[in-house]
Amino acid sequence: IRDITERKMVEAERLKTQKLESLELIAGGIVHDFNNLLTSNLASISLAKLHIPRSSAAYEALSTAQKAVEGAKILTQKLLTFTKRGPVAPRPTAVKQLLLDSATLALSGSRVSYHLDLPDDIWTVEVDQSQIGQVLQNLLINAQQAMPEGGSVRLKAKNVILERSGAK
Repeated sequence: IRDITERKMVEAERLKTQKLESLELIAGGIVHDFNNLLTSNLASISLAKLHIPRSSAAYEALSTAQKAVEGAKILTQKLLTFTKRGPVAPRPTAVKQLLLDSATLALSGSRVSYHLDLPDDIWTVEVDQSQIGQVLQNLLINAQQAMPEGGSVRLKAKNVILERSGAK
């Protein structure tokens, strides 16, 4: 009698890894195709905006749609990162613009307003904009859902210098 428990566990783990790799490949292809559709939509929105006055309600609606599609493109970028087809891309980012974009996208059409509380000299930060933007949007959507009758969200940021710890 031989104990084959370890061999069966290794085989099950190998099978699991193969399934995950297949899922990553399929998801990567779908995300890539979806990103192409979003790019087409962005082009159509931009073209439509060229033919209507900036002061019209339709222009504002198209601008909102454009931001939503841009947000969807950011999401596809995250999925591409998950499928190992896209890089995590930290880069210098204006905090004020990141907060504005996230709040506008997350709270658009709701009865929740927002107020930015930032110093004039707020520093830029080096982050992956899509990942931090998604975190902010999720927090803002949670806040919106917590205030079904409407309300206000205050977004506050300040410059902080962190000391490096000796821990590795």
